Amino acid sequence: EKALRPMIGTPCLMKCNLLGQISDVRVKESSLSGIQKSAAGSLGGDLTSAEGIARMSQEAALQFPEQAMPVGHEWDTEITMNSAIGKMTITRHHTYKGLDPESGLEKIDIEVSKKLEPDENPTLQGARVELKSASGHGAFLFDSKKGRLVRSHLKDVSDMEVTAGNQVIPQHVEVDVTVEDATKE
Repeated sequence: EKALRPMIGTPCLMKCNLLGQISDVRVKESSLSGIQKSAAGSLGGDLTSAEGIARMSQEAALQFPEQAMPVGHEWDTEITMNSAIGKMTITRHHTYKGLDPESGLEKIDIEVSKKLEPDENPTLQGARVELKSASGHGAFLFDSKKGRLVRSHLKDVSDMEVTAGNQVIPQHVEVDVTVEDATKE
């Protein structure tokens, strides 16, 4: 939490088209100084530059296919992020479920898989990280009348091993993120 705390409240402006594609991402360099000075920032990767934040925003957005989506329609998107431990490729498989009876909103289920290509020259002082397993699942609720995402929920579980010298340290990480639209009517 402490490593990512400097990012909270960092202003970021961007444009989003009707398909959910992000462009013209702008982050003031001065806004990134907190993360750059933190422990996470010293490791490098996409979180430490305006270009990296722009790339992550563009790739992480919920993007819709161009054609109409009947119930059951499926599509994939892929995200590639650079980090201190290597290149992470995240594949997101979406399934349009139609109208959610509980919320009255359009529902899109998501399944996530990950692959890590370790960096040949890691910045973690010689430590190596091996991703043993990683998966996630969740859903997006979309208000088609207002044209906006109302709620997203994703639970992600990863198991990895960090090898430093002769020590192998197992890591189990669970992340449960819910984002809700706070727009006032």
